[in-house]
Formats: sequence, structure tokens, C-alpha cells
Amino acid sequence: MFILSPSQSLFLIVFYPKQLGVNVRVFLLFLLYYSIFVENVSVWKQV
Repeated sequence: MFILSPSQSLFLIVFYPKQLGVNVRVFLLFLLYYSIFVENVSVWKQV
């Protein structure tokens, strides 16, 4: 399984809507929010 950075997944969602199915877009959105959540948690742990 591959992990996309938020910018990469956002790029895919914006520029390839016709080639991606709805399920793929939902999955990419989930990866986007999940990666942001993980980044926030790692920042909180450093404080």
C-alpha cells in the first residue's frame, strides 16, 4: 500500500476527477485528513 502526501492526494482529487471513481476519491480524501491528523498528533507529542 502506498501513502500519498496531502498535496499529492489533493492534486489527484483536483486534476483527475473524471478518471477516478467516487470510491477512490473518498479514499484519497480519507488519506488526506488522516495524514493531517497524524501530523497534528506528532506536533502535539513534541510539545
